[in-house]
Amino acid sequence: GVMANALRAGLEDEAVDATWCEYDATSQHSVILSARDDGSRTTLWQPQPFVDDSVSNKLARFLDGLEIVLMDATDPVLSALTVRLCRERGITTILDTGSGRPWTPALLPEIDYVIASAKYAAKATPQVGVDAAAALWQGGCRRVFAITQGELGGVWAVGPSPAAAGHWDALKVRAIDSCGAGDVFHGAFA
Repeated sequence: GVMANALRAGLEDEAVDATWCEYDATSQHSVILSARDDGSRTTLWQPQPFVDDSVSNKLARFLDGLEIVLMDATDPVLSALTVRLCRERGITTILDTGSGRPWTPALLPEIDYVIASAKYAAKATPQVGVDAAAALWQGGCRRVFAITQGELGGVWAVGPSPAAAGHWDALKVRAIDSCGAGDVFHGAFA
């Protein structure tokens, strides 16, 4: 719509590559409800349609020259194609699992760095903390399996044993709005 075109023009004015800003179909629509007291939020959204051949054809060109790809798994076709093309080109992959989709587990063995939410980990294993990260590492990634735990920081594993796992602390801040905090973490990690 009008706002999408204005945002794209702003990106182009800043010399940002807007290759992926082209669209013919309806975009996803979302409403974010936030609580002022603790910065928490709830997002209600209607997913966008899955990709078509025109997007798939653009992907191969888009990946040329990249060293790292940070992705989510909201689209089964695009996710699988991205992982395959990255493996063929030797591009490092980082996956934000979100809360998980039915096709997410099939992608994990080909992902270099998995950053899972605590919500995803709780659905995938009864274990918690470094035990969960170690359990999910096995068959769940190629290098590092990390689990974010909000204000508790997070845990990571580089092998199938808790001895090959560790914990990081979160920075202590007064949350005003947590919207985008996970994406910022993933971007900084990448």
